[in-house]
Amino acid sequence: MKKKLTILLFFCGFINGVYAGDLDTVATVKLTRTEPITVKELKAEVDALQKITGQKLTVDDRRKVLVEKMIPERLVLQAADRDKLYADEKAVDQQLAQLRAALSRQLGRQAGDVEFAEAVRSQTGMDVPAYRAELKRQYIIQQYVMKYAKEKKAALVDSVKEPEEAEIVKFFNLNKAQAVMPDTVRVSMIQIPFGAAGPEKEKAKETGRQLEKEIGSSAIKFDQVYVRASGGTAGYAAGDPGPIPRNAEAEQVFGSDFMDAVFKLKLGDVSKMIETPRAFYIVKVTDIYEQRTLTLDDEIQPGNSMTMREYIKMGLYQQKQQDVLKQIQDELVAELSRGNPFTVNEKYISY
Repeated sequence: MKKKLTILLFFCGFINGVYAGDLDTVATVKLTRTEPITVKELKAEVDALQKITGQKLTVDDRRKVLVEKMIPERLVLQAADRDKLYADEKAVDQQLAQLRAALSRQLGRQAGDVEFAEAVRSQTGMDVPAYRAELKRQYIIQQYVMKYAKEKKAALVDSVKEPEEAEIVKFFNLNKAQAVMPDTVRVSMIQIPFGAAGPEKEKAKETGRQLEKEIGSSAIKFDQVYVRASGGTAGYAAGDPGPIPRNAEAEQVFGSDFMDAVFKLKLGDVSKMIETPRAFYIVKVTDIYEQRTLTLDDEIQPGNSMTMREYIKMGLYQQKQQDVLKQIQDELVAELSRGNPFTVNEKYISY
């Protein structure tokens, strides 16, 4: 019996030593208060990063996420709390509103609560309240870093200069192969949205069939229905989603059936009813742009007055700003880390 008990205890000890529970503490941060970072929190960060990169993170990668992201964030958040710097709730709400407006532009109509929640979950893995909390955390971090930069690193911030013409030309020449506007269309659309499959979808489909019959292939009749829909007619709406490029990103937004149908049409053509997972559409093609290589003086997109030169200039300048901001952030974290205000439990990084 004693031998069996010894083996059992050894086995349990082996299990405990290899497998970490979600609530085990993988690191502890203590700048103004003791704050644990659990295995569950590390897993969430790792899972989110794996979703973005499409790659499985190694133990060394996990350690890097913990030491270079999670711990510095906790240090800065504790410092911000110490210095009484808090989030502007209205600014955070405005960020969410901007994201919702962007989704609405993609859909060509106002995004509903369920659609917005699904979009947030698919992109971040979080529900809307959790995502809002994360936006709030990032807002505090950004504001504290900017406060530190303004008060202690003003000369470094002022050292960032706009890129010169030679830098812009060099970047363009090195990346000219990617300076391509794909085949692009612009459409006016009549949308008949629906939610879950079943009676609601069948009702929307019947509405779409009636509109399809009324419009036929007539651009004039389409315009008449479009005006009617713009007035807020129940059951369907009108909209302009902006230029739709023929690429994977647009297909992810609109779906392959929508893209296939739209790019078969000619200028002025009216489509039959197109079914997508969330709505039925009838569209009229208002502009067609063939694929072409852009020059520095071309607009980056139809209807966008920004030229390729301006776009590159803005991008290079923002990159310089980000590089300096990263340097400032690293210096801030190094300053906060004096005195070793954190510890890492290496055995739990493997979880």
